[in-house]
Amino acid sequence: MMKIPLTVLLLATIVGLFFVDRTVVRRVSATSCFQQGGSPMYGEMRSGPNPTQSEGIGSRHPNESVMLFCPIPSDSFLPHFDIDLVEVHGWNARLCEPGSHWCAGFVVAYLCVSYENSADGDCTPFLRSEDHGANYVITFKNPNLWPWTMHPNGYPYVRVDLTEPSEGNLDTSTLRGITITGRRGLH
Repeated sequence: MMKIPLTVLLLATIVGLFFVDRTVVRRVSATSCFQQGGSPMYGEMRSGPNPTQSEGIGSRHPNESVMLFCPIPSDSFLPHFDIDLVEVHGWNARLCEPGSHWCAGFVVAYLCVSYENSADGDCTPFLRSEDHGANYVITFKNPNLWPWTMHPNGYPYVRVDLTEPSEGNLDTSTLRGITITGRRGLH
């Protein structure tokens, strides 16, 4: 009598493990990023009258852009080569002066890897945000994940370039964080 229920239970467990969703989502805060040159950037309240402006990491000085390097966790729970979606989140400044038709503000992101045994690495071509004066999400999916999938022993990071704030309207592009999604055992 005990053999049938135990066998059924074992079979149900094996089948259940096979069909379990292995999706993992991680959120990387912008506070883990470093500015070019190794100096950490600190989030501050952005100045300006717009109440929709949020905290984030970005330049606080006119005519000074910021290049950020954000390390991405890669371990046995979710190796970087099993990540299939990367979303970079923040605020894209509206750099237009009143009456101007020229808006230069945009945020640029690259998905990169440093090689394990070399002082070299590789990055994707950049993707950029397009909406000015709005929240942005820059999305990397296949085939734009190749630096991570081709270099399983490398060290993954995301590079984010933020434009300088405008002197006239005090708006600042920022980085809030990065969301990575993957499935263990994908590759």
